[in-house]
Amino acid sequence: MISCCSLLMKVSIHGICSYSAQYIKIILNLNDDEIEADELIARGNWAQAVDALVRIDNPNIRVLNKQGCLLRERLQDLPGALECHQQALIKATDEDKAETLIYLGIV
Repeated sequence: MISCCSLLMKVSIHGICSYSAQYIKIILNLNDDEIEADELIARGNWAQAVDALVRIDNPNIRVLNKQGCLLRERLQDLPGALECHQQALIKATDEDKAETLIYLGIV
């Protein structure tokens, strides 16, 4: 199964249609720093990916949980991961709380 972020990278990288890439960006509420982070994650550049995510002003729940997972799984920064997931929980709607609580439980 291909993730939405992977799909966006494939569309952007292969230049299939810049309009399609723009449309996907809008639907998923992606910004350039998150796209850069996803590309860095694909290359295994964990710390640089976190740096890209940190640059995002007013990060959404997806970004905060992504950053928290990177900090926990790849950089072994449990306090940083906990902070990210706690911020995500504060922003979470009922639909998003379950996933964020799972991440908090893992930390």
